[in-house]
Amino acid sequence: MKKIVCWLSIVVSVVSLTCFCNPRISIITSVFKGDKFINEFLDDITRQTIFDQCELIMINANSPGNEEPVIQKYMQKYPNIRYCRLDKDPGIYGVWNMAIKMSTGQYITNANLDDRLAHNAYEVFAKELDYSPNVVLVYGEMYCTHKPNETFENNAGFRVAVPKFSRKNMSCCLPGCCPMWRKSMHERYGFFDETYKSSGDYEMWLRAVEGGAKLKKVPGCYALYYENPQGISTSATSPRHYEDQRILKRYSHVWTGDEYRSNYKLACKLDELDPKEQRVRSVAINYYLKAFAAGHDHAEPLVRIAQYYYKEGDNHLAYLFVKRACELEEPKNLDSEELELYRYTRYDLLGIVAWYVGEFSAGEEAVEKALEWSPHNEHLQRNLNFYLNCKK
Repeated sequence: MKKIVCWLSIVVSVVSLTCFCNPRISIITSVFKGDKFINEFLDDITRQTIFDQCELIMINANSPGNEEPVIQKYMQKYPNIRYCRLDKDPGIYGVWNMAIKMSTGQYITNANLDDRLAHNAYEVFAKELDYSPNVVLVYGEMYCTHKPNETFENNAGFRVAVPKFSRKNMSCCLPGCCPMWRKSMHERYGFFDETYKSSGDYEMWLRAVEGGAKLKKVPGCYALYYENPQGISTSATSPRHYEDQRILKRYSHVWTGDEYRSNYKLACKLDELDPKEQRVRSVAINYYLKAFAAGHDHAEPLVRIAQYYYKEGDNHLAYLFVKRACELEEPKNLDSEELELYRYTRYDLLGIVAWYVGEFSAGEEAVEKALEWSPHNEHLQRNLNFYLNCKK
């Protein structure tokens, strides 16, 4: 974990314990090159109608700016502001993950230095989450402006009609800026993927929706989004286009209704849970079978089922599933992980289980095919020798 230099952290912690216990909402903010926004941002955020029920966690990502004196001034007035400075910039999603792990609120919301809010935004969103226990995230409509430091009440922007939540509408980059979500969401769906530099929040929401999470649009407009020409996602050098293509490839099944992809990804998620839980494994196999029923040209579900039975010691069932997987043609345009499965993994597994069930010809052929793609693999060479010696 990166070293954190937190000045005044002890004082802030003591004040928090004595004067500010159990905040309802944790506001997470990355501070970087924010000199021209920091005053107006803090003015705006501290006027929230329920700011006294919030903690504002501000993490300085080794900013070259001079935001600290302004933050210090506000900390003297508001004991619920927590501030840390890092000696390296981990990227915005690294900052967010750090702030979430520091947070103590029931609900989380991100607050960007250059965006502004309706004065009651947090009150409305928190109340909606209170009354909607099956919803993990809420959002509203917003204004968009090209002028910095305008206020929500007085801006020259235009209103953005953000659509209601549905899996189909997730193609529209829902939920937009400044949503509020349950902290418990991260226990189930994980944290922000720090390999993203611009589109990590969109990936996080899609990952949650893929896993069954429900979002909800709150009627009304509650945010003013500044389309900053130097912003992470809006600058000329932003990696957003590349990252959105990556997301499209990974998550388009969420809004297209791709039954194969949906069932296969859900089965993979279940596979990541406790391997000792038999009931979870049974459900995972059921979804792998549903995936194969929806996509008969995909070998992946059959290989995963075969791997499960092999680990359980049922080599006969493992053989039946992996043999069928090896009969399928290799699809085009596979990524590196899928290529590994089609060119090595399935043949290697067939070569192993075929030995135990006495199908020596099929096993030898499978090992030879695996060796075509990994000719110097000692494990495969050893298995081939078993088969060759069996003929003598």
